[in-house]
Amino acid sequence: MRALALSTCVLGLCCSAISQPLDEAYWNKILDRSDSVVISRFGTEFFMQHVLTPVDPLDYIVIGEYSYGWDERDTIGRLPERCYFEYDIGFDTVNVSRMNISFSITPDGRLIEDEDLKGFVEHGPPVAFHTDLDGFVELARANGVKCERRNAFRELRWVPLDTAQRSHPGGLGRYELVLGRVGRKKELRLSNSTHTYQVVDAVVFDPFTGAILRREERRETWSVACGPGIL
Repeated sequence: MRALALSTCVLGLCCSAISQPLDEAYWNKILDRSDSVVISRFGTEFFMQHVLTPVDPLDYIVIGEYSYGWDERDTIGRLPERCYFEYDIGFDTVNVSRMNISFSITPDGRLIEDEDLKGFVEHGPPVAFHTDLDGFVELARANGVKCERRNAFRELRWVPLDTAQRSHPGGLGRYELVLGRVGRKKELRLSNSTHTYQVVDAVVFDPFTGAILRREERRETWSVACGPGIL
């Protein structure tokens, strides 16, 4: 066997330098380790019921100075330095956050604390949402926001503890559920643009405790028209 390996290099082929793609089992282990990071923060039951894979995740693999989309993994023969993953949180597949959880890990599953790390909560793993979406709509109505499930403005979002910092130590923050009644469209005319927006009368909940964090009036931009013809 040694002689065969030597003759191969003498012929200039040097097979040891030609890496075969890593098999799918290798990448699946990294995926399992990524899932384990989320489970360690939110618990298995919550993970199974409310943590979802985004429709178009931006997951990628980093090797040296280069990054490769997760879908390119079947072409990669070198061991990665780190892998980046994204997750959604939601009541169901329709009413979800959009990639609120994101982080990078090493191939052995060590969490990397950098600017990618976000989406975790400060006070231990929540067991479940306080109630389902219908229950929160009823709570919103009871607190003066006359919305219905079919047409309510809703947003489930993660807010960092320190909004001024680009990176968030430990990826810690809190989740907010915004439910609101959408009002009529309005226009705001500026010198060279017109902003069309809708006013949303909203109530903001802690989705895990059901506590009302605040009432707010939001302006949701519908469209922006710019140009010299705008008066």
